[in-house]
Amino acid sequence: MIQDIENGMINCVVVKDLSRLGRDYIGIGYFTEQYFPQKNIQFIAVNDNIDTENESIQQEFIPFKALLNDFYAKDISKKIKASFYTKRQNGQFIGAFAPYGYQKDNNNKNHLVIEPDTSNVVQNIFMWYLQGENMTSIAQKLNDCGVPSPAVYKMMHTYYQNTNVKYGLWTQQTIKNILSNETYAGNITQGKTKKINYKNKKLKKIPKQYWIVKQNTHKPIIDYTVFQYVQTMLNQKSQKTNQKSMHLLGGLLYCGDCGSSMTFRRNKKGDFILLCSRYTRYGQCSRHQFYEHKCNDIIFNALQTFIKNTPNFKQYHNTIPIDRLFCYKIFIIQMIQKIQFFEQHNTIKMCVYWNFSAP
Repeated sequence: MIQDIENGMINCVVVKDLSRLGRDYIGIGYFTEQYFPQKNIQFIAVNDNIDTENESIQQEFIPFKALLNDFYAKDISKKIKASFYTKRQNGQFIGAFAPYGYQKDNNNKNHLVIEPDTSNVVQNIFMWYLQGENMTSIAQKLNDCGVPSPAVYKMMHTYYQNTNVKYGLWTQQTIKNILSNETYAGNITQGKTKKINYKNKKLKKIPKQYWIVKQNTHKPIIDYTVFQYVQTMLNQKSQKTNQKSMHLLGGLLYCGDCGSSMTFRRNKKGDFILLCSRYTRYGQCSRHQFYEHKCNDIIFNALQTFIKNTPNFKQYHNTIPIDRLFCYKIFIIQMIQKIQFFEQHNTIKMCVYWNFSAP
């Protein structure tokens, strides 16, 4: 509507009542007092007897009616939150869609029942992981078998639509989400996020100690003892993978075949290796495993070659204005600090910096 007004296609806005224009009294005031008059737009609220072309006493009450509508929306929001909180405390599922492997009970939409087609996939994922397969190989196996990913399956069997589902394939993160989801052990965990307020749809995370966890609310797909053992395996792996953290070249290197970014991982010896992120996430492309020290050698040689083949490099350095040179020096100091930070984790050739910054 706003775009049509800006394009001059609309000269009158008609609503059933003032609340249909909005329940935010600040926004209503802006449109009725500023925006519509500036654009020469006639505004009509039928049930409230408001017509900006015909002045009446009703127009004087627009701010008050807007305030009442805003209060009504806030009151409704509180009541809905209270209702949801009660359902969570009673162990009732209030999500819009059932988790992968389950479906909503036809007789009670707040109760989960096992879905035969997808529950077998969940069981296989846990079985393969217990047998020693990593999450990437499990995702690749499911993709090779043509099993629809949870997002694709949801779009196929519900009204859910998401155009941002990249590739529509199983990923390492998808497998991890399933392995760490306590719903498959018969428990429900809810209240992990909440909206900032009734006017803002943005969600904020809730600390774990305030989550609402209810046990034995539905039939489990995975035995609880098995689930707990898998969590122990995941925690042990997490402690190892957390060591990778950041890398100086992170986000700068890309796969030569598929164009995806290269990700850094530590091997069993603790050394950094590069892997194609599309392979690690989707099981596609290939590993393209490459050792960090070889990468450093290539970059070091390339910088040396660049400096040697640039005869006017020193002249260019002398033509830089003093104020800009001062900014560059600050930037270089910051880079030194960053390099020193990374030196705590792996060896970096400092001569790259010294050769580049030498006058």
